[in-house]
Parts: sequence; structure tokens; C-alpha cells
Amino acid sequence: MRKTPSILALLLLLSILTFSALPSANALRHAPITVDGNPSDWTGMPPVADNTWLYDSLAGEWIWRDTLGDDKGNGSYTYPTAYIVVGGVNRTAFSPGDFDLTELRIAWNETYVFFLLRFVNLTDNDWVAESAGWVSSPNIAETTAVAICIDTDRVDASGFDVVDTTTDMMGSVRVDVALPSSCYWEYMLEICLGDVVLWRYDPVTMTVVEATRNFPGMFAAADTTVTETIECAVKIDAAGLEGLPDPEGQEWALFGFVGSQDFEHFREVASTEVASTNAWAAGGGEGNGGADDIGYDPDAFDCAFFADKPKQEIALNGFTDTDFAVMPPDEPLGPSYRVTPEFPLPFSFALIAIVILAASFKLRKKLYL
Repeated sequence: MRKTPSILALLLLLSILTFSALPSANALRHAPITVDGNPSDWTGMPPVADNTWLYDSLAGEWIWRDTLGDDKGNGSYTYPTAYIVVGGVNRTAFSPGDFDLTELRIAWNETYVFFLLRFVNLTDNDWVAESAGWVSSPNIAETTAVAICIDTDRVDASGFDVVDTTTDMMGSVRVDVALPSSCYWEYMLEICLGDVVLWRYDPVTMTVVEATRNFPGMFAAADTTVTETIECAVKIDAAGLEGLPDPEGQEWALFGFVGSQDFEHFREVASTEVASTNAWAAGGGEGNGGADDIGYDPDAFDCAFFADKPKQEIALNGFTDTDFAVMPPDEPLGPSYRVTPEFPLPFSFALIAIVILAASFKLRKKLYL
């Protein structure tokens, strides 16, 4: 005779399914983070292997560890060679490792979603202290740029497909990278100079609009031989209009791109010939040879979330003379993004579940044995 499960066991199963389907008000949130460029209040343990992603449940942090030396874009990109005067000293504007991401962390509390990015190097050309808004200054090197695309609704073909667009002086739209239809973004976090801007896709007008930028305590960069860190916080807005929507209990798909900043966007990667005559140009690309040398190169030197350096380079080399590269959603190159699963159940709930489960086993023993 088959035994039926106890009522308590059924209740336990129902409670687990309910917590999985609905956001949990008691889910683990991160301890307070001071946005000062000092990563000491990020306490999670990173993965032990390169190009891996984990969730540290004790710290409440998702952590991506990126491999070193993968900051050549499609394998041939070269850094600009310009010099600049900083504090009366003439020095190179860019240093090796400025575009080489080593770690990306994400966490949140009741008010903010926090982002931490580490680099091999983060050249200090007073890009935070001296830059006024988004207008590039001739006295300040335009160094590292970051774009983090977030698919918050996880609906196919819902959102915006390209990562970075702008209009040059000739009126042409420059497009860097396109995302797979399964992960179009609703929000893009763009960090350039000393600014952070959150862009939002408006499904009604089918355009990209500015959600928020530069409120107090939002951004900090620490340029030391210890941290080489960019840290920022984006406010949570329940409506998702002036900030990120509340991520509690949600699943997001994330892309990360790093490049050279130029007038609020990623610097166009020029051909080797053009770069040899323009010290501010990044070289090794397939530019069209025109005045601005604008082609379909992705302009990203490094990316988060690829499985390894060769696959990243193959993906970034997937553009043509007439179209841009589309990031792979799956094999053979593997996904170019990572998904944040829902926060795990809090320990208190797990403890209660264990107690109920133990009680149900005792009840079953009395009823059936």
C-alpha cells in the first residue's frame, strides 16, 4: 500500500513554492556600503577560477572574476599613446591595464543597487576631480569607460538591442555592439569621466531616455596600487523611471563592457594607419579610413562574462563591413552574459523549514509505521 505524504509535508512544499514564486521581504540584503572607491566594505569571497561567477550568500554579493590580459578587444586593439600634463608633469594619458577588468561585483539594499569594478590599472588624470559634467576637457585624459547592460524583464526581443550609440559630427550613428534578442536591455549603466548615467529604454516611444545621473554618493574611483577600483550606487525606484527597479526576488541578465572614453561614449577604435598619426586614437581596428575612421568595430577592449579570452575575441571580431557584432547567447562561444538568480531564502526561514520537515517525518512515522 502506497503511503501518502503528511499534511505538514504538503504545507512545507507549498510554502517553498510560494517563496520561490514571490519576492521575499526577508531576503538577504547587503550591509551598508559607503561609495568612496574603497572596496573594504565588500566582503564576499571571489571565485577561485578566472571567468567564473558566483553568489556569496553570506555577503549578499554576486561576483565575477575576469581573466588578466584580455584587454585587446578582438585580439588586435592597441591603447592610445597620447601624453598629457597633470600637475605640471608630462606623462602618458593611458597606462597598460586601464581597460583590463579583473572583477565585477553587484549587491543591493533597500535603497540602492551597488556596483564595484576592479581593474589591473586605473590611471588617475584627475578625471573625477576636475571633469565638469560630461564635456571632455583638453587638460584631462579621457580614460576608462564602462557600460553595464541589464535585462530586467527577461522577455525575448523586449528592450533595446545596441550597447552604445552616439552621433558624430557628420550625423552618422555609431553603433558598437548588439545584444542577443533573448537579452535586450531595459537599463544601461554608463560610467565615463567622473559621471554615472543610467539610461532607460522607453517601450512606448521605443527610444532610450535618461533615467538618472550624478546624485550625491553615487560614484567614486580609487586610483591606488591596492584597489584600482570604480564604485557606484544606483538608486532603486519602484516605478523604474528614475532609477533601477527593485531587484528583490527578480532575475536579471547582465552584460559588461570596458573601453576607452571619448566625449561621453566609447572611443572609436581606428585602423592601425590612423592610430599611427593620431595619438588619441585606439588602434588595431577596421575603420573605414575616413576623418573619424568610424567602422563597425565593437570598441570594447574587455568584457565581463565570457568563458575565456579566445571566445571573447572571436565574438568581438564578429562584425562585418556593413554590420556590427552580435554577442552570443549560447554555444559554441558560450553566453556573453550572466544571470542573477533570485536571492536565496533567509536562514531563519530555512531553519523553520527544517523543523517542519523533521516534524512531518515524526508524524508520518506515527501514522504509517
